[in-house]
Amino acid sequence: MVEPKPKPAERPVPNGNGNGRSYNYGAIIVGGLALLLTLASGFWQLANPRTDISELNKKIEHVQHDTADKFLTLREHGIYVSAVERRLEKLERDSVNAGLYTEANKAREEQIARIATRLSILETSINATYSPKDALTTIQNRIDRLEQWFKDSRARTVVPTP
Repeated sequence: MVEPKPKPAERPVPNGNGNGRSYNYGAIIVGGLALLLTLASGFWQLANPRTDISELNKKIEHVQHDTADKFLTLREHGIYVSAVERRLEKLERDSVNAGLYTEANKAREEQIARIATRLSILETSINATYSPKDALTTIQNRIDRLEQWFKDSRARTVVPTP
């Protein structure tokens, strides 16, 4: 009799595909392709000249616009410098010695202080002597006396007869 061959022991398959391999090459290939695509897109972003040139042009226009508003051109700078120099020369010609100016100013302030003192003394003496009501009453009495004197003097006037 022929003995039947024993069946080899069946081992469990680790990946479930039935091929007995523990590696899944499909996942490795997909991961590799994803890595290659990422590298290629990164390189394209760095090497794409159109994007860089357009961004550089925008930056250059922005800088030119800022400098046109904030800074003078060389021609305008020359005109400005010459105007400032003319103004400085005129100021040097027309300037007054600072010492003379301060002395004159000090003398003027002293005069103003003296006048202010005299005015305060005068105001005090006027207010102490008469109140405004008394002053007006006195003036009115004088006017009345002058009018009376004028009427009396007309009445006394003798017209010479020819």
